[in-house]
Amino acid sequence: MWALSNTTASANPQQFNALVQKGLIKALGSILKINDARMLAVALEGLQNTLECGEKNFKNANGENYFTLLMEEEGCLDALEELQTHPNHNIYTQSLKIIDTYFSDETEQDPLLQALNNATPGNAPASSKGLFEL
Repeated sequence: MWALSNTTASANPQQFNALVQKGLIKALGSILKINDARMLAVALEGLQNTLECGEKNFKNANGENYFTLLMEEEGCLDALEELQTHPNHNIYTQSLKIIDTYFSDETEQDPLLQALNNATPGNAPASSKGLFEL
């Protein structure tokens, strides 16, 4: 696992492609179910490197990062979401960063958050007008 993750630090796109085809995402993703913080940190770093390369070099016809799709198929996204409750703050932070960077879709944002983000003093939602007027 250490060697795989270390390889992602300096791999070029062709090497990433070969590594992913040989099971890199599945191998690193399997570590996400282990509770050892050091191993988790190394696996998360390898996945981060892989997803970054995918974002730059491996998008499908719909503009989606091919490597994120593979991670979802392998169940890695579920494991990442579970790591957001990990007691180690660094693991929580790394998993959150990966999810926010590569798996968050602005169109899937919570409707309340969308309304709050779109509300300005002049166009507040009708149901909230007057609530904060003095």
